[in-house]
Amino acid sequence: MLVYEQVTAPARGGEALRGLSLQVETGAIFGLIGPAGCGKNAALRAAAGLRRLSSGRIRWNSVDLIAQKGERRRLVCFLPAEPENGDHQSVAETAEFFSNIQGLEGLKGRSLAMESLRFAGLTELANEDVNELSRTEKRRLAIARAYIEEPELLLVEDWDYESGSGAALTGLLLRLAERGCTVLLTAERAAAVTSICSHLGRMKDGRLTATDLVEELQERMRRTSPVEIEMAGQTEETVRRLREDAAVRSLTRRGDRIEVMLEGGADEEQRLLRQLVAAGLPVRGFMRRPGDPDRELYGRPVRKGKVVSTNDEKPDRGADADRP
Repeated sequence: MLVYEQVTAPARGGEALRGLSLQVETGAIFGLIGPAGCGKNAALRAAAGLRRLSSGRIRWNSVDLIAQKGERRRLVCFLPAEPENGDHQSVAETAEFFSNIQGLEGLKGRSLAMESLRFAGLTELANEDVNELSRTEKRRLAIARAYIEEPELLLVEDWDYESGSGAALTGLLLRLAERGCTVLLTAERAAAVTSICSHLGRMKDGRLTATDLVEELQERMRRTSPVEIEMAGQTEETVRRLREDAAVRSLTRRGDRIEVMLEGGADEEQRLLRQLVAAGLPVRGFMRRPGDPDRELYGRPVRKGKVVSTNDEKPDRGADADRP
């Protein structure tokens, strides 16, 4: 278990962390979310030994991550938002360097390096200069490093991938977690991490203000998001039947499209769809509109301070880039 105990960390003109207390269960994928300057990345860097503390402790099980530096280096892997550029090394040379740090040299080091590149979808870019990689490809290389190090605790800074090649990157992160590591990551928006995290912690002004179980958050979104029904005819009859259904709170019709606010979850959706089809009504489309987790948590949509998505200035050429 990762434990922050009343952690305070200084910042220029104030405090980056103000008595932060947090517990992350072993094996969890936990997301710290909040706007720039809220302290989420300071918390991450403190656990990585990159931020000085004024008071408090950070423990991984029985290991004091601040005092026991050697154990921290063995147990923890930190992936920064902007990985440092190499000295014009190739991707393969960089991966082999990571292997060498772990004490594997020669054939064993090269073998593990290539294995990590296959894992991260970078085999075809093995001879590329790391300075020529896109931001997303550099993330892949950082994931290859984590594959090599096999940490017990993985710290991932500013995860902001929501679609496109981000789905492939999220899949890689989940596969890393399945190898037995606990993950603590940060993001500005909950929407970037609800597909990967089991828990979220909301931060503001250096403090943890709330924790949320993602499963419960998704259920709340389900209740507040409309079901969109598209008809291929008989729309009037469909509207009449929907108005008579006890689970339908309200509905709006726009041509052949009907938006329905429905009580209940997936079971009610399936029941309603079965009833419409059994009545011989030509349903062309039936789906719950995806909810906005940030609006659900904060009561308003959240915009990223810096728009950085998978649409980099350079495309992601990783093997998994186009996979869902």
